[in-house]
Amino acid sequence: MIKNIIVLGSSGQLGQEFTNHFSFNKSFKVNYFSKSECNISDYSNLENLIKIIDPCVVINCAAYTNVDKSETDKKIANIVNNLAVKNIAKLSKKYNFVLIHFSTDYVFNKFLGRPFLESDNKNPINYYGVTKHKGEENIIKYSKKFFIFRISWVYGIFGENFPKKIIKLTKELDSLKVVNDQIGVPTSTEFIVNFIESFILNFNSYQNSYGIYNLVPNGKSTWFDISEKILNKFINKDICLCKKIIPVKSKEFETIAQRPNYSLLDNNKLINTFDHQIYNWEVYFDKFLKKVRY
Repeated sequence: MIKNIIVLGSSGQLGQEFTNHFSFNKSFKVNYFSKSECNISDYSNLENLIKIIDPCVVINCAAYTNVDKSETDKKIANIVNNLAVKNIAKLSKKYNFVLIHFSTDYVFNKFLGRPFLESDNKNPINYYGVTKHKGEENIIKYSKKFFIFRISWVYGIFGENFPKKIIKLTKELDSLKVVNDQIGVPTSTEFIVNFIESFILNFNSYQNSYGIYNLVPNGKSTWFDISEKILNKFINKDICLCKKIIPVKSKEFETIAQRPNYSLLDNNKLINTFDHQIYNWEVYFDKFLKKVRY
């Protein structure tokens, strides 16, 4: 039975979902640490924390997730997404705890004509993806008991994310241009935490299933599809100024970092391994739209 759990990166978007998730916190004794409370790049500091708490599981939510800034803040992105992950992985082996780590669809790029499998060759086209790829490799190299969950297009009621940005813009502009040639699957933080809770509660059934899994809902989407769904929900609100979402190609939006046009993850390995019902992404997105403040 899992007793002590440490969650690192508790002030981030996903970390806050764990912190505020009533059922998860009722099920386990959880110790939360933000980046100001625990510097995961400091091996000695992290090791002292592990010694005191003696966790069964460490959930690493800490990540440098600003894709564009990663191109200019390469040192920081590499420290958080790669070198600090190496620290956690080494300590996982030394102190025999299970490491749960979250990676990204952006480790992939090359279109294969199908969703990406966990076993496909990685080929990141931006530095954020490179650092997350290197973090994965360090876990594989140094940890013996790990679960790497690749997630994509993450959103939730906490922190900053694409849906919340679109919600803000619908109250400021009468029309929006949104790219419609990038394909992936939106993944809510609540969906992620619900899965992790169920997974840990039934850990005895899965302790021989260490490895990499694509943790995403069913279905696929574009950023344009997401934006239209938001507008359709709020267009009748008095404070909604936006009347139209205009689909455009990625080349019309110059960004510092390149984004893959196709980064859809295949979740069949997850479904076949874990006893957890998974629905289409729209089910979770509709739930988010009911909860988010407009």
